[in-house]
This record gives sequence, C-alpha cells and structure tokens, in this order.
Amino acid sequence: MAEKEASATHAPWQKEFFKNIENFKKYGVDEAEAREILTRFLKLSGTTPMPAVMESFRDEHALERVGVYTRKDPAIRDFMVQFLGPLLSNTVIEGKENIPEIISLMGKFPMVLISNHLSHMDAPAIYQMLYDEGGDARTLANNLVF
Repeated sequence: MAEKEASATHAPWQKEFFKNIENFKKYGVDEAEAREILTRFLKLSGTTPMPAVMESFRDEHALERVGVYTRKDPAIRDFMVQFLGPLLSNTVIEGKENIPEIISLMGKFPMVLISNHLSHMDAPAIYQMLYDEGGDARTLANNLVF
C-alpha cells in the first residue's frame, strides 16, 4: 500500500532520489532526518530561482545587462551544508598545500575557483569540502560567493 501511495505522489525519478536515504544512513543520519533533508532539497530545487547570470547561457548579450555577481544566500548555503555534509565526510582535498598562497592573494586580485566539470552542485560541494578541512581552507570557503 505504501508503495502505491508513493508512486501516486512522486515521479519515478523522485522515487529513485529517495533511495539516497540509505546513503545518508551509512553516514549516521537517521531515516526520518534523511527523508526530511531530501524532501527539502526537492522543494528548494523547484522554488529557488536561478541566478540572473544564467540568462547569459540563453542570450549572449544578457551578461551586459545582468552582470556576473551572484549574491550569497546563507539560508541556502546552510541547507546545502546539511545536505552535503554527511555525503562528503570522507573526501580528501588534493593540492591543499596551495591554499595559503591563494589566501595571500585574496583581495588583491580577482579570483575564480573552477571545478573540472559543470554541475549545479559544484559550488556547494567545493564550499563543503573546504569548510570541513578547516584552517586556511575554511577561510577560503567563507570567502566564496556560495
């Protein structure tokens, strides 16, 4: 019966998404909290507006109008920490010996941190990994736009 109810209220991909509850449980998050986190993620995914700079992917002239600045949203950032924290708890940062040099350049030059692929999860994942590393890495994380 519960399976029938779930299929009536969730699209097939959403049912697959909720299988991630098991991944959260592996990292010590109880099932009810994992379900709440995933539900909130789905709701925010559907209600959070895309940054205006994304218009430039549809219209190359939009960048002149909207600019590149993306405002920080602490509430979204804090939620993504809750969402990604358990899942990224075993990650290792390679090249962290370069972080002090990056810190020394902050405020002197514009800097862009680029991941090796494009995903809407890159910015929160990079933030989370740097934040969890602590020290200079956390300082860098706290200065990211995300």
